[in-house]
Amino acid sequence: MLKDHLRSLILTFGQKEISSEVPSSFSLEVPPEKRFGDFATNAAMTWVKSSREKKNPHVIAEKLVEFLRTQDFCEKVEIAGPGFVNVFIKPKFFAEDLKEILTAGEKFGQNNLGNNKKVLLEFISANPTGPLTIANGRGGFGGDVLAHILKWSGFNVATEYYVNDAGNQIEILGKSIQSVSGKIPDQEEFYKGEYIAELAQKYSDQIGADAIETGSQFAKILLENEIKPAVEKMGVKFNNWFSEKPLRETGGIEKTLQFLKDK
Repeated sequence: MLKDHLRSLILTFGQKEISSEVPSSFSLEVPPEKRFGDFATNAAMTWVKSSREKKNPHVIAEKLVEFLRTQDFCEKVEIAGPGFVNVFIKPKFFAEDLKEILTAGEKFGQNNLGNNKKVLLEFISANPTGPLTIANGRGGFGGDVLAHILKWSGFNVATEYYVNDAGNQIEILGKSIQSVSGKIPDQEEFYKGEYIAELAQKYSDQIGADAIETGSQFAKILLENEIKPAVEKMGVKFNNWFSEKPLRETGGIEKTLQFLKDK
C-alpha cells in the first residue's frame, strides 16, 4: 500500500544519504488538514543525531524533498515548519490501491504474521459479585476486536473469561446478602447496589449461615443470570470460562509459584 511504500522509500533514502544508523521509528501520518498533504513525516528531525555531518533538520528535509520529488507517485512535496515534510500523492495511485482493496474483498488485510502462534487472550473477567458495568462492556468489545485482529493476522487465538469466584470478594458478597436479609449487621465494606436486595429476596432459600458458601452460590447466580447473558447480548464469545475456585482447591497457584521458583 502507498503508506508502506512511502515509508520504505524514506527509510532507504535516510540509510543511504544520511546514515546507515538512522532510526526507523519516524512518524508518517495523515495530516489533520488536506492542505498539509496526504502524508506528513518528521523523519528529518529524528535523523539529526544520526547524520554524519550533524546538520540541522531543515537541511536534511531539503534533501529528502529533493529525493521524493523524483518519485513518480509524488504530485508535490514541501517542507513545513522546522523540518516536517508534507507529501501529496498523485490521485491515480490511490485508485490503484482502491482496486487492490476491491479485488481482495472480504480478505483484504488478512495475513500470516502470527504463523499459527498460540495466543491466550483474557478479557472482561469482572468479579461475579454484580452485573457488568459500562466499563466492563468497553473492555469486552476491545478484547473481542483484538481477538479478531489476531486471528486475521494468522494467530491461533483462544479467548477466556477468568471467573474470580474465590477469595475475599466472594465472602463480602455472601455477607452483603446476609446483611440485607437481616441475618448480620451491615458494614461499610459490604456491596450496596439495589441488586443485592433483589437477589436476596428472589433467592432467599439460597442464603446460608456460612458467608463464603452463600457468596459462592450467589456468584454462580450472578454469573449465569446476569453476566453470561450480558456477554451474549454483546455478541462476544469465549472459548473458555475459567473458574478460580478449583484452581485454589487443587493447589494450582502454589504449584505454579513453585514451578517459577525452580526456574
